[in-house]
Amino acid sequence: MSVQHCLSRLANASSDVVAKVQELGQALAAGSDDVAIYRAVGGVEAHLQVMQDGYVEVLAWRGSRSVREGRDLLAEVYRDVLTQIKDWIEEIVETVKDPLAAVKRRGLQTDRDVTLTIDLTLRPPQALEQLVGWAGKNAASEVGRAGFWSIVAGTVLGIGIADWLFLEDE
Repeated sequence: MSVQHCLSRLANASSDVVAKVQELGQALAAGSDDVAIYRAVGGVEAHLQVMQDGYVEVLAWRGSRSVREGRDLLAEVYRDVLTQIKDWIEEIVETVKDPLAAVKRRGLQTDRDVTLTIDLTLRPPQALEQLVGWAGKNAASEVGRAGFWSIVAGTVLGIGIADWLFLEDE
C-alpha cells in the first residue's frame, strides 16, 4: 500500500462525504420523508466507513523507522479529517438535542424564528505539510529504488489534496 494510494483514497472518500452531506442537507431542507433522510445519512455513513477502513490499513503498515514515521504522519492526516467530521456530527446532535441553546451559543435572537446551518468545512490537516516534507526527504534517499516513484506521486498528490480538497472558504 503506497502513500499515493492512501492519500487518493482519503481524498476520494472525503469528497464523497462532502457530497453526501450536501445531499443530506438538501433532503432536510426539502422536508423529505424519513426514508430519504435515512438514505442520505446512510450515504454519509458508508463513505465515513471507507475513510475509517483506510485509516486502519495505514495503522497496519510495518517496516523501517522511516516507513513508520510516514505511517504515523499519514495516520495523523486521517485522524484529523475524521475528527473534524466527528466534531461536525457532534454539533448536529447537540443542536438537535437543544436548539435553543444552539441559537444562544451563536448569539442569535430567540424571540423569532431562525434557521441554523451547520456546515461541514474541512481544514487542512496540520500533519499534511509534514507528510509532504517526509515524502520529499525520503524521495531524495530512495532514488533508483522501486519505492521512489510511489513517494514522489504521493508528494504531488498530497500537495494537490491540500490545494483542492481542504481550501478554506474565503
